[in-house]
Amino acid sequence: MTVSDDTIGTNVQDGVRGVQRLTYIGVPLKGGTNVLRVLNDEISVSLVGSTAQIEVKPLALQADGSSPVRVQLRALDEFGKLTSQPTITVRTNLEPRLPDANPGEPGYQVRLTEGVGVLELQPQSAPTSLKVDVLQGEKVKTYRYEVTPDRSRVGIGVLSATLGLDGDFELQDDVTWQARGAYEGPLGAGKLYVAADKDGLPTDRNTLIRNTVYGDASTESVPLQGIDPVAFSYDHPQFRAEYRRTSLPIDVLPVGENLTALTAYSKTNPRVSGFVALVPEDRVVNRPLTPEGTRLLRLGDTGVSLGSETLELVTLERSTGKELQREKLVRNVDYVLDPRSGVVTFNRAIDRLDAELNERVVYASYRLDNPLANRRTAYGAQIKTTGTNSSVGVAAVYLDGRTTYGVKADYQRGPVKASGLLAYSGGVQASADLSTVLARNHDLNFRVRYQQASYEGLAPFAPGLVVSGRYTGRLTPRLNAVADAEYRDMPSPRASDVENANHARGGNVTARAVYHLDPFTVGAGVSYAFGDRSGLGLVGSVGYQREPISVDVVHTQPIIGDLDPTTDISSRFRIRKDLTLGFNDKITWGVGQAAALTLDTMIGNVNYAVGYELPTASGAGNRARFGATTTLPLNDRTALNLRGNVLYDVGKGAFEGATGADINYKTDRLSATVGTDVSYRGDTGFGVVLRGGVTGSVTDELTLNAGGTAEFGQGRRGERLELGYAYRGRSLSSLGYGRYVAGSLAGGKPELSFGVSAAYRLPNWAVRGGVESRTQLDDRDSFTLQGWLGSSYYLTDRLAVGAWARALTQPASQTTLFGYGVEGSVRPLPGTWLTAGYNFRGFEGFQSSSTYTRQGPYLRLDLTLDETLGQPQR
Repeated sequence: MTVSDDTIGTNVQDGVRGVQRLTYIGVPLKGGTNVLRVLNDEISVSLVGSTAQIEVKPLALQADGSSPVRVQLRALDEFGKLTSQPTITVRTNLEPRLPDANPGEPGYQVRLTEGVGVLELQPQSAPTSLKVDVLQGEKVKTYRYEVTPDRSRVGIGVLSATLGLDGDFELQDDVTWQARGAYEGPLGAGKLYVAADKDGLPTDRNTLIRNTVYGDASTESVPLQGIDPVAFSYDHPQFRAEYRRTSLPIDVLPVGENLTALTAYSKTNPRVSGFVALVPEDRVVNRPLTPEGTRLLRLGDTGVSLGSETLELVTLERSTGKELQREKLVRNVDYVLDPRSGVVTFNRAIDRLDAELNERVVYASYRLDNPLANRRTAYGAQIKTTGTNSSVGVAAVYLDGRTTYGVKADYQRGPVKASGLLAYSGGVQASADLSTVLARNHDLNFRVRYQQASYEGLAPFAPGLVVSGRYTGRLTPRLNAVADAEYRDMPSPRASDVENANHARGGNVTARAVYHLDPFTVGAGVSYAFGDRSGLGLVGSVGYQREPISVDVVHTQPIIGDLDPTTDISSRFRIRKDLTLGFNDKITWGVGQAAALTLDTMIGNVNYAVGYELPTASGAGNRARFGATTTLPLNDRTALNLRGNVLYDVGKGAFEGATGADINYKTDRLSATVGTDVSYRGDTGFGVVLRGGVTGSVTDELTLNAGGTAEFGQGRRGERLELGYAYRGRSLSSLGYGRYVAGSLAGGKPELSFGVSAAYRLPNWAVRGGVESRTQLDDRDSFTLQGWLGSSYYLTDRLAVGAWARALTQPASQTTLFGYGVEGSVRPLPGTWLTAGYNFRGFEGFQSSSTYTRQGPYLRLDLTLDETLGQPQR
């Protein structure tokens, strides 16, 4: 392009040197590369446009337990040039490592420098799958990667055996032992992970007992869990095989429950997968729990086996009960469970309805008693092939004495999206969904739901047949057409109808024209119903659409027949470009009402641990104790969430409603949340739930924490309160806590407990001590106090001596127990300690698992092995 002389802004002449300097202003450029010509000179100038695509490239996807998972993000314009976009909004299934680059925006933001940024995620200790959702404009694109193991080798094993020599030998009393270990290392082309513990594998931490803070910001994970004392995982480039508690590798059928199972799946296409498990009979399976609109929910049982539960939030289609979405909830991330009372506390209130007024329910599966007793076989297999735009899978699952067979297919290409599922278990279940664009601005949606009454397999919904469709299209620039049709054939015995005694059949067709008078819309049409309920009605609508507000009201008024008048209200207020406040209300006059108030983001709500992390407090721990999912950032430090829903059944005279709000506040040294839920039921009145907490890094050594949950109303009253501190100095460290639980949150076992422990360490000497107390508040005489003190001194790196003392008292029973002893240890080989000790006075209180406390002499062997066993010492 030749630059026009009309754009010359200045013309400077240097007659002495014979130089002319021209400055051009306002030269028109187009997006991309522009070649500018002035006289005989040419220059290339690039005009970078707005972001048209996000390029995602994995940089580091190794599971070594220490290296962050890293993914590069690049913002490009339509010509492939880096843009100046400052941040990108993402959502991942793994925990981010760095703070949100812009807390004032919804979601989690990754900072870009000259169009390039890196998403850093927490190191992974075991192979896993990574899912990254990236928001680009008004679309969300999903990327999936495998985090693979490295070739390192690490292992640790501990064996401790004690022999009592009190002169009266009894195997059960005088011989105690412990053994546990973990190993990971290359095996063939893959990597093997193994964990074993004689007393049972560990589970995720129970955050409702003992210490509340620990004085550091460390994270922990327990990938190998299960009801048996051994678990393993073998990850190969072509397949993965595991024996542990995990999700089953079946997605054609919604199995849901986490089981301790032998699972395997290939990493090929088609993918072949299967599982075999010995499932305890003494367990609760898929118990449906109806949300109460608060952050509390009760399993219905007390004494739940810790780590055995599987909680899933399932969305069911409003008219048929078909499962639309299943979200597996994660303990200490989405909720905490008190296994003694069976009370579940969520970090967000669970409403009865979603934004589209579909019903939501929590399915709970868990164990109560010995997991190793009365186990029976369960198994399943699946084969699934995935193409560029489609996938087809076949599966069979035998669980709890029933076999379910299923075939599922999905297809998506451009605007066409289709899915279908056919299942059989004593009866047939079938469902299909189709959405497409017939032509520009002409959308069609179609669905089928069918289930025989004899179906008894996985994920049942309402028996019968439902076929429905919806068409929306723009006929002219100002005129739109909307049409809905539905047919039902549902089991519903009616004694007055002999021919159709076991079915209720019928349907309806609605057509409406909508005219746009920017920013308003008006519409009119008819609704015709046939079958058991028939009639004719007039349809009218009004609306307003102008950013940031959208409101639509549609009313159907019957004129003949036995139709019910209905009013549908849908409104949206766009608070920010990717954050919307929505309100939906469906009123069936004379029958009932359902309404929901929601705050929605385009990429979904996020509640990462990094948002609660402090220099001396774990973000994961703070989230588990007082986390709250917030959607609307008020500023860089404060975020808010709002919600609400209403259900009203005129026939039953039943009214339900719930509303609530949460606030999250975070600085570099303080993390705090407070939230309240208010619910109302016509039969029980109002109920209120309050939850809040705060953790502060007072200094680099001292951390304080306080929090609590309370509920009252609707025949309940309960409190759960906690206080804690952590001090970690160079030589002195100390932890303390106090906990109080009572009323409806205690499961009939109100309790007050506190504890303080401390340790002072020097290079060759250490002393440890502490005191703990516990009182069952319905039995004040149960007040029990225990203290302990221990010390060890290393004479050399091979010789050590130690002493211990314990005391336990229960004043009401006038009982006081004392115990004390000494011991000496020698290290004959690396990792091997032989100890001889004598307890002058035996102790039968709350014993430490590592201390032999019976009176008299004893011998102990402590053996520690690692991956260097058998290798020459350097």
